[in-house]
Amino acid sequence: NLNNIEIHNITRQDVSTGIPSNIALVEALKFMGTAPLVGHMVDVDKGFFKEWFKEENLSFNEIKFIDTAALDLRLNSPVGLDGKRAHSPKSLNQLCKAYKVDNEAAHTAGGDAYATALVFIQMLHQYQDRNMKLTSK
Repeated sequence: NLNNIEIHNITRQDVSTGIPSNIALVEALKFMGTAPLVGHMVDVDKGFFKEWFKEENLSFNEIKFIDTAALDLRLNSPVGLDGKRAHSPKSLNQLCKAYKVDNEAAHTAGGDAYATALVFIQMLHQYQDRNMKLTSK
């Protein structure tokens, strides 16, 4: 997809010369162990992982996710009487601004992962300060 190439700078040549997906998946799972994956708006990532696991005939239930968009809503968007949140999820760039995280390499895998990690660490402190329990899904 040309749009993905433009945003993420990953070309077809990068994909064709990279690690085969089955090996990458096994190595990623070994690296992660039982730790959850932290990401921003992880439903998209979950979809990719489900397909990837299906292609490799593996059980997807092994991976837990922590979503910084959902954590931010829990921290900063109260639930109204109608049961709905006052705000919709923020983009990663909006969270970076709110948490004063520099995201110069936005829309690159490494840049977004690093920015998400820095935002997540700050969120962890807020959860601890408020005695809130962190959950994964």
